Amino acid sequence: TAGEWDLSLASRAVRERTAALLAALPGLPAIIRGTETEAGRWGPARLTEYDGMLATDVRMPPTLSATQLETYGTCPFRFFGERVLSVRQIDEPESVETLTPLDRGYIIHQILDRFMSGLVEDNLVPLDPAHRDAYQERLRVITARVFWEFEQSGAVGYPFMWTVEQHRIRTDVEAFLTHELADREGYVPRFFEARFGPTAAWSTPPPGSTAEPLELEIGEHPLKFTGYVDRIDVHPDGHARVIDYKTGHIYGEKENEFRGGQGLQLPLYILATDKMLAGNRIDGSTAEAMYYYITAKGGFRKIKFSRSALFDRMGDFSTILTTMVGGIASGVFPQNPGQGNKNCAYCPFIPVCGHARGRLAERKRGDPEIEDLRAMWEIK
Repeated sequence: TAGEWDLSLASRAVRERTAALLAALPGLPAIIRGTETEAGRWGPARLTEYDGMLATDVRMPPTLSATQLETYGTCPFRFFGERVLSVRQIDEPESVETLTPLDRGYIIHQILDRFMSGLVEDNLVPLDPAHRDAYQERLRVITARVFWEFEQSGAVGYPFMWTVEQHRIRTDVEAFLTHELADREGYVPRFFEARFGPTAAWSTPPPGSTAEPLELEIGEHPLKFTGYVDRIDVHPDGHARVIDYKTGHIYGEKENEFRGGQGLQLPLYILATDKMLAGNRIDGSTAEAMYYYITAKGGFRKIKFSRSALFDRMGDFSTILTTMVGGIASGVFPQNPGQGNKNCAYCPFIPVCGHARGRLAERKRGDPEIEDLRAMWEIK
C-alpha cells in the first residue's frame, strides 16, 4: 500500500542516512502529519489540540454512569477516548493465559448476587450463624454453577491457572460468608443489582429498581446518571446502606473523600438510593455508602462515605461536578498521568499517549486553560 511504501522509504532513509531520501521525507503525507503532531505536542509549553484540547463545544452525553464521571476526574483524555470517541480495546480470548481482573470480578459478583438474592427470596435473612453449614453448601453449589457457565466463554486461560483461580475465588467467597455472619450492625440485605434509570425493553429490572435516572442540575447542563447498585441493606429503623463490591486492591480510596473527582461513586449512590427507596415505598434515607473489598487482596475492608459528610461538603461536591461538566462541554480533555504515571495503570490508551506522557503533562501543567481542573484535583 501507499502507507507501507512511505514507511519503508522512511526506514531506509534513516537506516542509510541517504541525503536524497532524507530530503524527500517531509513530502510524505504520514511524515507531515506525524511531524505536525510532535511539533504541536512538544513545541509550545501549553496544551494544544494534540493534547486533548478540542477548542470546540462537545455535546454532553444524554446519561452518564458514576464510574464514567470518575474517569474524567482521573484522566480527561481517557474519558475522551472512551466516551466521546467510543474507542474500545479488542479482547482476544484465545490469547488469555489466566483470568483478567475484570473477569475475576464478574465471577465473584455473579456468585454473591445469586447467593444473597436467593437467601432474600427464601426468607433466610438476616443470616443466622447457627445455619452456617447450610449457607456454605448453598454457596458451594452456586459457585460451581457460575464456574461452569464461565468456562463456556473460553476465556479461562491455561487449565492449571484456571484451577488456581477457582481455588482463590472459593476461598474469598467463603471468607465473605464468615464476615457476613459476624456483622452486628443490624442491617438486613434487601436488593441486589438494582438499577436506577431505564432498563432495556427485553429485560426485567431487578427488584428495587426505579426507571427514573438520578438527575442533578449543574449550571446549564443537567446531568442524568444511570447505573446498578450491587447491594442495598435496610435497617429495621428504616435507613439504608449501599454496598459496592470491590475485588481488587485498594487504590487510594479514603473515607468521606472526593479525591479530586475520583471518588464520586459513593456520594452519587447515596442520592440515587434515596430515590430508589422512595420508589419502593420505603420510608427512610440512605445513611451511608461503602466500598466493600470482598477478597484477600483488599483485606475485606470497608471504606465508607456517610450521608452527613456528603451534605456537609455539598459545596465541594457541586464544584467538582460543575468543573467536570464545564470541561466536557467545552472540549477540555488533557492527559493526567498523575505522579509516577499512577493514573495510567491498566489504561488501554498508553500506546496513544506515548512513553513520555508524564514528562509532557508536567511540562504543560501550568496552562491557564486548565486552572479549574487543577483546583478540582486538589479537593480532598
